[in-house]
Amino acid sequence: MPEYKVYVLRDDGHVISRVDLFCDGVEHAKELAKAIVDDKPVELWDGSIRIARFEPWHGRHANRSAPAGVKRT
Repeated sequence: MPEYKVYVLRDDGHVISRVDLFCDGVEHAKELAKAIVDDKPVELWDGSIRIARFEPWHGRHANRSAPAGVKRT
């Protein structure tokens, strides 16, 4: 099963935390990465290749469980 990394970023672009994703492919990884976005942007990476960046939605609920397939580190 492919492993992807999601990096949660501060406003200045520095990494706050990393989330490891174990999923069936890049489209599934994108869905999971979008679900992680709260009030900070996130970037989805496959090794050294940035796949996507997702910006926060204002008004989303910040205290929810991690989606299936997500291991917070």
